[in-house]
Amino acid sequence: MPCVIARDPEGGVSREGHMSEPHARSFAARALLLAVVSAATAACDSPGVRGRSQVVEGVRFEYGVAAPAAATRSAEAAAHTQPLPPRHVGERTNLYHVTLKARDVQTNAPIDDADVMLNIKGHGYPGHGSMPLRPIEGARTPTYGGYLALPQPGRYRLTFHVARPGRKYDPVRAVFSYERL
Repeated sequence: MPCVIARDPEGGVSREGHMSEPHARSFAARALLLAVVSAATAACDSPGVRGRSQVVEGVRFEYGVAAPAAATRSAEAAAHTQPLPPRHVGERTNLYHVTLKARDVQTNAPIDDADVMLNIKGHGYPGHGSMPLRPIEGARTPTYGGYLALPQPGRYRLTFHVARPGRKYDPVRAVFSYERL
């Protein structure tokens, strides 16, 4: 049954229970505005790339995540242990080793002189959690890494920031989606 908009001289709801025409237009305009704002907000919140590699502004980002058992057995773990902010420390079974290799796409040269940060968004990280990734001593290829807690299974958004000399305040960033099982 089609909706009939009844005109009410007082601009309210008619006796049949339908909205007046001005109110219906206002309601439709608000619904449209809400849809546009929701779409714009979703576009700002990048879901991230699901693969482990991407190129952004001439920098190739390749990341890895080692499961808890592999992270604690790793030969580099002793040399790479770093203090983490209290909210990043959890049970050892939830501690993951995150690594990043960054290369210049034009020359294929590894980037070993950058400041690297990792932002984490997901379960256990209201808003964003941030941590520096430090160079891993003794790695065959220049690699940055750090340990972080992923407290629950689910999807996490990892945003890597690589600030090369001369671009300290304008880092290149790559967003990835990581699924902890």
